[in-house]
Amino acid sequence: MASAVSDKLGHYEIRGLIGAGGMGEVYRALRVTTRAPGMGQTTATMP
Repeated sequence: MASAVSDKLGHYEIRGLIGAGGMGEVYRALRVTTRAPGMGQTTATMP
């Protein structure tokens, strides 16, 4: 899942990619309702 900066996922806005590897990607996020920082992870899918 390649997310772009400023994409929204629920109450969170994606702010940037932290890292990526064999298990998936980790993104820096901001909770829009409280402006609190957070993070999200996407997992790699198996074919």
